Amino acid sequence: MWYSPDWREASVYLQPAEDDELHVVWLNSHCGFDVIPQAAEKHAAWSYGGPKNSASKLAILAPACYVQIHTYKHSSPRKYAAVTLDGAVRWMGTRSEVLAAHFRRDVDATRLAEFQGWLSQLTTAGQLEVHDEL
Repeated sequence: MWYSPDWREASVYLQPAEDDELHVVWLNSHCGFDVIPQAAEKHAAWSYGGPKNSASKLAILAPACYVQIHTYKHSSPRKYAAVTLDGAVRWMGTRSEVLAAHFRRDVDATRLAEFQGWLSQLTTAGQLEVHDEL
């Protein structure tokens, strides 16, 4: 991966590797994203600019992992996607949608909720009330 902050551009050069390891290239040209767990992000290049949290990000990910997608000025809830072991992308929705899927015994939703600590927050709460994070 190559990144030039002066030119505000990034490139990914792919070449065969000796192993059969699968990697995913993720690009977001709006407000950026985070990778869960962070160790799954093998390399990343950011370009910040414009108002508030405008950013472009290009990253190489090692599946299985999750992508937390940021929104402009954090004005709406973050959305999540799962990158499966075979490199497929599964859109999971907002935090409340992920937790609803967890209660339907969705394995990806449960794993993401555990990584984020949402399940421990639910067990310490007196009532079950889930709000999306902005």
